[in-house]
Amino acid sequence: MSCDPDVYHPLAEEYQKEMSKAKHPAKMWVAFPEFPFDAPNPIEISHYVKQAEKELAEAGFTGSVQLMAGHSLGGVMAQKYATKNADKIQGLMLMGSVLERGNHKINDDGTTHFKFNVPTLTMGGSKDGLMRITRVAESWYHQVENIEEA
Repeated sequence: MSCDPDVYHPLAEEYQKEMSKAKHPAKMWVAFPEFPFDAPNPIEISHYVKQAEKELAEAGFTGSVQLMAGHSLGGVMAQKYATKNADKIQGLMLMGSVLERGNHKINDDGTTHFKFNVPTLTMGGSKDGLMRITRVAESWYHQVENIEEA
C-alpha cells in the first residue's frame, strides 16, 4: 500500500534476465496494475488486472501462462484474486506477505491441511515491522514442516 509500482521494475528486469539464461529459457512479460492511491482492494482488483492483461496483449503478448505477485497488502489481494481465478493464474509470488491463515486448517492429528489451490512462493523479510518474521515462520511451519502427508 502506498508504494509506487515503479520500485518493482528492477526486480522484474532481473527476473527477465535470469529467465533468459535458464536451462529452458522463457520470455517473461510483466504488467504492473496501478490502483488509485497505490492501494489495492478486492473490489477493483479484477478491473485493474484485466486492464493490465489488455495492455500486455496490445504490446504483443500472446502467451497463456500467468503468474501473479504481490507485496504486503498487494500479496493479500493477489492471493484472493488468484484463488478465484486459478484457471488462469498458474503461480503466485508473495513478497513481504504470506498465505492467510484462513487457507488452512489443523487436522485432528495436529498436521496442517491447505485449501489453497495455486502454487505459491513466499519471500519473507521485514524492514518496516509490518510483516514480522515470526508470522513468516508460522506460515513456513504450516506450509512445509507440519503439512499432512498426501
